[in-house]
Amino acid sequence: MKKINVTRSKISQELFWKIHKIIKNNFQKIYFGGLNHECSGSSRYNFDFLILDNKKVIEFNGDVYHANPKMFNVNDIPLKFLKKTAGEIWKIDKKKIDKAKDKGFDVKVVWEDDYLKNKEKIILECIEFIFN
Repeated sequence: MKKINVTRSKISQELFWKIHKIIKNNFQKIYFGGLNHECSGSSRYNFDFLILDNKKVIEFNGDVYHANPKMFNVNDIPLKFLKKTAGEIWKIDKKKIDKAKDKGFDVKVVWEDDYLKNKEKIILECIEFIFN
């Protein structure tokens, strides 16, 4: 069986480093893959960007890997190797977000295409989310 290496997207790490540069002096417990590691926040899921100080999570959803609803229908299979329909992927993602919320975290989801269309807008939205 071929081993599949899952890596963090460069584009998500670009966003997280830009956010980190702005907020790093305001928080002590910031976690994301490029900085230290993804963190679970005491759930069984690792989150893309997590601040334990104020219980904020930012999930960066790649358009294909997370089956962006603007691009895929519920029965589409965006990645053959995952063997999951878009609908199944959405259920898994929802369960992960619900788990974070159950643990008292606020969650913001950023879609890859939204970030690529207007990086500055998304960065500002993320900063506002973190501080509110």
